[in-house]
Amino acid sequence: MNKLKLILSPIDEVKFKIFADGYGEEISELPFSDGQGDAQLFTVLSALDVIGTKYEFSNYDDQNWMKQEGLLSQEDSQVFHPKMTEHIGQKLYKSLFIGKIKQALFQALGKAEGERLHISIQYDANVIESSLLPLYPWQLVHDEQELLADYQVTFSYLIAHKNPLPQGKRKVKQIKVLVIPSTASDEQYQSIESKESAIALGLKKASQEGHACLLSWYQEPEKPTIGRLRAYLTEQDELPDIIHFDGHGFLKRKCPNPECPKRDTNQVFSSLNTQKCQFCGSVLEEPQGFIFFDRDSPGIDYISGADLARLVGQSKPMLVVITACKSALAYKSDSVFNGVAQKLLHQVPAVVATPFSLSEESATNFVEQFYRALGAKKSLLEAVKLSADAMRHHKYEWYRPLIFLRSDSDEDGYLFEFDDIKPPDKNDNDPKIKELKKDIEQLELDYESLRKEARNAPTSVDQKRLERRAENIYDKLRVKQQELEEQEEDLKHPIPSKDPNRSHIDAEKNLSSFDYKRTLKRFTTIIDKFGERGGAGLFVLEKYLSKGGKYCRRKLIYELNKNQKRSQGKFFEHPLHLRSSQPNKQIFLQRLAEQLQVKINSEFLIRDVIEQIHSLFREDDSGVTHLFYVFGNENDLLLKEKSFWDWFVDEFWTKLIQDLPDHPYLKLIFLFELDVNMPRAISSDYICTSVASFAPNKIVKLPIQKCPMNEIRDWLYNDSGFSKPFSDRVLQTIEEATELIPDRVYDKFFDLLTR
Repeated sequence: MNKLKLILSPIDEVKFKIFADGYGEEISELPFSDGQGDAQLFTVLSALDVIGTKYEFSNYDDQNWMKQEGLLSQEDSQVFHPKMTEHIGQKLYKSLFIGKIKQALFQALGKAEGERLHISIQYDANVIESSLLPLYPWQLVHDEQELLADYQVTFSYLIAHKNPLPQGKRKVKQIKVLVIPSTASDEQYQSIESKESAIALGLKKASQEGHACLLSWYQEPEKPTIGRLRAYLTEQDELPDIIHFDGHGFLKRKCPNPECPKRDTNQVFSSLNTQKCQFCGSVLEEPQGFIFFDRDSPGIDYISGADLARLVGQSKPMLVVITACKSALAYKSDSVFNGVAQKLLHQVPAVVATPFSLSEESATNFVEQFYRALGAKKSLLEAVKLSADAMRHHKYEWYRPLIFLRSDSDEDGYLFEFDDIKPPDKNDNDPKIKELKKDIEQLELDYESLRKEARNAPTSVDQKRLERRAENIYDKLRVKQQELEEQEEDLKHPIPSKDPNRSHIDAEKNLSSFDYKRTLKRFTTIIDKFGERGGAGLFVLEKYLSKGGKYCRRKLIYELNKNQKRSQGKFFEHPLHLRSSQPNKQIFLQRLAEQLQVKINSEFLIRDVIEQIHSLFREDDSGVTHLFYVFGNENDLLLKEKSFWDWFVDEFWTKLIQDLPDHPYLKLIFLFELDVNMPRAISSDYICTSVASFAPNKIVKLPIQKCPMNEIRDWLYNDSGFSKPFSDRVLQTIEEATELIPDRVYDKFFDLLTR
């Protein structure tokens, strides 16, 4: 899973810094902040906490403000606007993704190539002291087209703090789950149904296969009390990998007086703004999170997050899941560790909980799907994402479960390593990879050190000097990282074994070693034509997704990188995903403008984008290549239209290359990736029909599907890893089904391997 890590740190109550490694930092302002107690934020959080679509207001000003912000229906001001979460998410997006950070997001989405992207939000534990930054629901960010959560993006929250607990995954043969089904309730909090049966249903398949089991720690009619849990965790050898608490919770102040007349009721707790107990006058404790445990006798045991963390710590689970309202709410304290979920991070690597309320139906849907995913050996991030999707029919609840990770834990969320399926990593013992990783680690330390020195430099001259040194270090770091990727790729696809019994290898991995010789030859021949003077090229990869095109693009990029190394130049990638269900020319320009950090001005947008691309090539640059590639399935709605290509070539591309700076070895390349063939109606004036007729203002097609039979034959026998009898059968089937017509050969070849 690809990852983008954002470190947030407050400057004051409103302003905060955002840092993305490799891109630098930006200063932004928190939305929904009036600078005087952040009343608007709490109005938003209260709205997001409602179960259902109706909101009862106690403050007329709040109601007016929400209506102005598009959070309430225009017809009925007691009902949420159908797009309330989208409107909130757009404000969050504009606050979080600005300047370099927006560029980091686009790069990360591009590298993810339609796969899942993990965005981790990190902040210090004591940030709550000076800012409400941890209370913001960043998982709702919306880029005015869609929620990022709909782009296969998963969010987690990292709390930066050190602890002595061991790092890494836990080796298991099966995941052992201990469920605490609390039915404790009072006049304010109604009794809830146990989720244990939903958890068992989710784990059913994994239990049958021996990958998971539920631990039995009390016998009905006994109740799951805190005393029985403590006894079980103390006496039993079979301890849980996951502890799941299902019940009620809240964040409140408690009266510490043992003589308080209300000490055995929930009236011993007061709201966060109350300072003294109304029954005995004692000064209340600082706010902290509590969860409700059953008692054998009437009443409730209110267990604080601190007490739960101490108890849980002795059994050392890898994950605690809490389906209880407000179990991840942290506020009115000098650190975020007054929340139950946050406090548990002192003892466990990961916690899933919510700062909001949860309906019974949503919580049940969540836990069933969550354990079904974990039982299928998916990562914690994938499990929460799939479970949130299962809550989508409750429009205002899917965003409520949050993932909290320790800053030193496995940030990809893979908590378990199954003994029966995990092969040893052959990269671990490779001396070259060890050396490269060591070099990268040192360069990263040097880079961070110089960046820190630059931020604290006494003069602007010193700051620029240190930034130049940091930039040089970063260039070296990128080179080392590229070498590491190439070395790891080589190890993934070594010369295959000739063992005739080896007849089944994953087709996706095998296709990555396919040569795409004809495509590469056309591309590199044209690039070589640029020579010392440099140039520009417009390329189109046809039948991209269905033909393993992402591997072809990687090879094209590899060739460009190799070319740049020969000329001692720099290489920059600019991935561009339209990410819209109804893309159009304006959306295309806007995405390009966002990638280039150009202010969107509809009247002069083409001019501004072109000028910004020209500015990428500085006068002192030599041997610089900028590659823009447009990819993704959604593109086809736009890119298969003749009108788009007419516009792009005449109104954009031709104007772009007319005044391109004249520098040695300069290269500007646009690469479009289509999952269809280009429209036949496109004028032949726009198409380069052969390498010999290449012109910068014409489109060069790079069709992947016309693979000669000899290329397929070479790949099957030399690179695929398939046995000779299997390869013989594949070739025979292709010959019989296609009559060796080039357009049909690759289609049949791909179909056979992925059937």
